[in-house]
Amino acid sequence: MSGLESSITAGGVELPVPTIGYIEINTVTDDEGTADQLIVNLSLRFQGDNLEIPSDALDALSDLNIYVIFVMGNTKINQIISAQRYHDIFFALKTSLEDGVYYVPPSDEESADIEITKNYIQVPFSDFVNAEEPVYDDGLGEYIYKYITSVSLSMNGTYTTFSELFSDVYTSDEDGVSYKDLSVFCFSSVYDFEGVAAATDGIEVMKSDLENYYLFTRFNSVVSYEKVFENGMPFEGIETVWRREDGTIYSGEVIQTLDGEFHEASSDANFSVIAAAAQSTLAPYIDPPDMSDLVGTATTPSRAQTQTALNTGEDPYLGDAIAAASAAAQIGNSVEQSIRMYNNGSGTGISVAAGPNPGTSTGTMQWNINQLVAGSPANILTKLNTALAAIPSRSTATPAGKMYEQLANFVAQQNASARSNSTVAPTIARDPKIIDARAESMFGDYATPETEPDSSTSDTDVEITPDRIYGLD
Repeated sequence: MSGLESSITAGGVELPVPTIGYIEINTVTDDEGTADQLIVNLSLRFQGDNLEIPSDALDALSDLNIYVIFVMGNTKINQIISAQRYHDIFFALKTSLEDGVYYVPPSDEESADIEITKNYIQVPFSDFVNAEEPVYDDGLGEYIYKYITSVSLSMNGTYTTFSELFSDVYTSDEDGVSYKDLSVFCFSSVYDFEGVAAATDGIEVMKSDLENYYLFTRFNSVVSYEKVFENGMPFEGIETVWRREDGTIYSGEVIQTLDGEFHEASSDANFSVIAAAAQSTLAPYIDPPDMSDLVGTATTPSRAQTQTALNTGEDPYLGDAIAAASAAAQIGNSVEQSIRMYNNGSGTGISVAAGPNPGTSTGTMQWNINQLVAGSPANILTKLNTALAAIPSRSTATPAGKMYEQLANFVAQQNASARSNSTVAPTIARDPKIIDARAESMFGDYATPETEPDSSTSDTDVEITPDRIYGLD
């Protein structure tokens, strides 16, 4: 089980974290037709100091609800997992309740969104049953009680099978976006989403509650999750697990420093902070007045530089000052736009032509950060550092050179801040929890071979096949 946050309590009682045992992908047929479904096996664990069921804790959690929700799209999933937009999981529930459906963008951007009737289920704690006798944990010095249940989410709406769905969802290699990824998230909460939504003005009340992020998170437990589909295929359970030097697992955000090492993110060294600071650093070089009607669409120099060039008769395409300003503006726009688009979840990558002679292929440098950063915000420092090579001037007498100096200083400062945090190392772990029960057995077409009596023995009960090969039809 993967988790996102530290333990959270409500009313002094620690909210139990739903543990995902396994997820079965199945196909069911009933009176309404045939549809794929996800069967999620869940458990809740409680601690107690004796063999009796901890009735006080159970009574305190009698109003507890457990939520199981699937989210599609690699950028949306990564934003939740990296805890950069942890509350997106709650807004996803709100949107499904408000609209009555879950929307997924189609492959044809001109077509209407794909609709999924319901991408979540709300389960009361009373649906869980005591699974077994408590087990004593020597390390904790307490007994562990386990309660289990299983829930199903059916694929209904525009499509009824995952194969049909994944054949029509939006993907873009250029943008680094794929809606062929699907993950299941689970959490327990003392907040009754469906109850609030059903009340008068319930959606507006829910919106107001959600906006108070720091208060609202106190209603909810740690979020657990499992990948179910990756690029349209059932996830094999092989993933990267971050470990500290003492071998313990670290499940938070990481930042890669310029020496190639990875470090735990902190409040002053994480993707959001670095992205916001980068935008501020590049702000003076972003969106200068657009004089493309005077000097061509390939350049965006300042008004003063353009006017000077026009007054002196200098060709604005060849002017060093204009070229440098144009390069700074284009690169600055691209960095800022890439970061902004990543934060908005579009993950759009941008290629920018920048060189001494804008408008020509001479000196052109292709610069793209977000295609690499999308889905991997840990790389933002290394990619910003790589972007420095695309700036055509190092002289602080030019706008491009000034931007180079400021961006280089910014990267160095952020790198030093990240290096002060503990190092972590990536390891590969395999924990297969996804069972694809849709496919027929590989021996489904097996046919019993014809046999004949064995003439080499007098035992009439012994039979053989003529060629001793048990083949498939």
